[in-house]
Amino acid sequence: YVTTDPGRTFRLQHRPVGNPTWQTVESLTTTGYSLTGLTPNIPYEWQVQSVCSPTESTSYTTGPVFTPLCPIPLQPSGNPTATGASLTWQINPAETINSFGLQYRQTGAADWTTINSLTPTSSYSSYRSYALTGLSRNTGYEWRVLSNCALGTLSDYTAIRSFTTVCAPVYSAHVVELSASSTRLVWNAQADADTRFEIRWRPTGTPDWTTVSNLTITQSQGSYLLTGLTTNTPYEWQVRTVCSPTESSSFAPGGQFTPRCPAPFANSWQSGIPKVTSATINWDQTYFVAQYEVYYRPIGSANWLIVSNITTTSAVLTNLQSVTPYEWQVRTLCGNGVVSEFSNVRSFTTLSCIVPSGNMPMFASDNSAALQWYYGYGADADTRFE
Repeated sequence: YVTTDPGRTFRLQHRPVGNPTWQTVESLTTTGYSLTGLTPNIPYEWQVQSVCSPTESTSYTTGPVFTPLCPIPLQPSGNPTATGASLTWQINPAETINSFGLQYRQTGAADWTTINSLTPTSSYSSYRSYALTGLSRNTGYEWRVLSNCALGTLSDYTAIRSFTTVCAPVYSAHVVELSASSTRLVWNAQADADTRFEIRWRPTGTPDWTTVSNLTITQSQGSYLLTGLTTNTPYEWQVRTVCSPTESSSFAPGGQFTPRCPAPFANSWQSGIPKVTSATINWDQTYFVAQYEVYYRPIGSANWLIVSNITTTSAVLTNLQSVTPYEWQVRTLCGNGVVSEFSNVRSFTTLSCIVPSGNMPMFASDNSAALQWYYGYGADADTRFE
């Protein structure tokens, strides 16, 4: 590293050790440079000089000899199934690796099974994975992987890693889309293509389970829509992996849930868009198709006015009194007489009937004129002008 004078550039040369010909990079303006296209496992030498003018340059300064290596894959790991395993490893995305070589064997065996020229799938730029299939059940295996770089140059193998095939339980289970009488059960698992799953559920504290079998998953996730549940009753559920008619995992708990008719929620900025004798109100939708019922009244009044069977998440309240504060709340109608609790109470105040503004003729002729005015709040449906 040197202090760069104005107008100074650098000339860089590099070559494999013992090669008579230098490769030259001219007109560098920085004090660092990345060499690419090198051959792995070959030692290189390099030198650099300052170029002060077209006729003046310094002598070369020699840098240390270096050897680019075909990089060993990083962080190998294996996730076994009943008759296979998902093997993963990482690479540096900046490295050029043409393919990989994989070896595996049963633990204690002398000979490796080798798979060459692998170009495995990649979910992220630095990750690679490969699915081993056709393995023996409940058997220990060990494996290792290497990189195949330019010109057939190979890295060393990774350290040996091991796994044991197993009918593995699911690794997560939860519920979504909870409603008054249904919910969706969701689980994740690492499994073979022909693996099936079994779920069971019951009201919490009761002795008998209801079971559904022969379920499958897609891309490591399974789901099942559970219907006919009793509102406000707590339930528990479990799921297990069925790898063969005689081999299953233990049941994994999916936790407890209680079907409820969910209440809507009205944000403060949704409290109401009032006009003189009407107002538009909005609320957040629940996560399933439902009807809603709105209660509203002038603040201080004892009696609520009701608008029912609303199928959207907004309503227009009409025939209101001007310059009057109102409050409102909404609840969900879940069917079969099941209703949610009310949302939080929101309020608005209707507006006064103001004088129109901007009164002026747009154009006029000898015997006619077009008149224009502006009503700032927006007119109600029953607003008239004279």
